Amino acid sequence: MYKKQYLAVDENLILEYFPMECTIKGLLAIYEKFFQLRFEQIPATSFWHQDVQLIAAYNALDGVLLGYLLLDFYPRPNKYNHACHVTMVPAIIDEHGKSLPEVSLVIANFLKSTTDKPSLLKGNDVCTFFHEFGHAIHGLLGRTRLASQSGTSVKRDFVEMPSQMLEEWLWDTEVLKMISSHYKTGEPLPDALIRNIKKRKHFDSGDWTQRQIYLALFALALFGPGADKNPHALQEHYYRTLCPHVLFWPEDRMYASFGHLTGYASRYYGYGRRFLPSICSATSRSIDC
Repeated sequence: MYKKQYLAVDENLILEYFPMECTIKGLLAIYEKFFQLRFEQIPATSFWHQDVQLIAAYNALDGVLLGYLLLDFYPRPNKYNHACHVTMVPAIIDEHGKSLPEVSLVIANFLKSTTDKPSLLKGNDVCTFFHEFGHAIHGLLGRTRLASQSGTSVKRDFVEMPSQMLEEWLWDTEVLKMISSHYKTGEPLPDALIRNIKKRKHFDSGDWTQRQIYLALFALALFGPGADKNPHALQEHYYRTLCPHVLFWPEDRMYASFGHLTGYASRYYGYGRRFLPSICSATSRSIDC
């Protein structure tokens, strides 16, 4: 309500400009130009569900196959209910010096098409799409001799940097024009709506930043030196330190569902790369679309 009233951002209007297929097409066109790639959609008939899409990625300069992208974008019973990227087969250079292609999976849970509307992406969905696809591009473009160091298997301090850099491109007017197309008229986002969308970039950013610092400090303390850690005591300590004006709920056990603790351990602070937007946004100015 606040965003709609004070920022003139109507989420229902925005999603009309982001039909899934057009947004995918626009995103791939941007990556093709910037990274000198060529993408080709391939009929997918033998995967775990009929909704899965298959895209082959090639080096546009020499035609070499870099890998495959599997897109599993729609919800269904018993499916993982968050968005993520999974490296299924890492891109490596074998013992004969031959480059072996990557196979990456991007999972999301976007709105499915209906009888009168195609699948439409909310503003946050588009952001999620760019982020997770950024992880996939990171894997496709990398080549190492050790599978354990391929793609997103880099230092956790760095792993979020490519995805957050590509996510930052969404605030570029030309990029928004390229990936948007009203599902009825085919028109891209109008300039007035783009200006309003940009206004919300820093909306609630203080709360977001505070929460990220809270989670990062908690993870560092939990996996830091010392034994016999009490996670609930650590949670309460950092919550009261960072949010002294907000009541702490004693029954809260956020760490029980903080999934990044099992993959990132103490290195959740890597998400803090987003605090350095100048590094990320500088790349968008070099996209000569």
